[in-house]
Amino acid sequence: MKFLPFLSGVVLLISCKKNLDLNYIKSKTWSYERGFKIGKGDFVLFYKNDQLFDLKHDTIFYKGAPRAIITDLSKEKYTMKVKSIDGKTIGEYRNPEESLEQ
Repeated sequence: MKFLPFLSGVVLLISCKKNLDLNYIKSKTWSYERGFKIGKGDFVLFYKNDQLFDLKHDTIFYKGAPRAIITDLSKEKYTMKVKSIDGKTIGEYRNPEESLEQ
């Protein structure tokens, strides 16, 4: 019985151990590419004060409800991969501003 809380803590630490630059993610515009769509439109913006999108740790909220978990961020490829909260669908977003500069 004492082992179960320890195991739960280890699993939680491993799942939270992502190398995500949250400031980078929040400061960019993300354009929908394929798969799971976080909101109704084609863009995700965290730096606007319209209350549509919010980012807490690795979770993206849409209109106050958790919608997706960021699974991967590639600054080199200008992409962000997300997974729906239920874990059934994967989606990909691109930072069009930086990808056009290259």
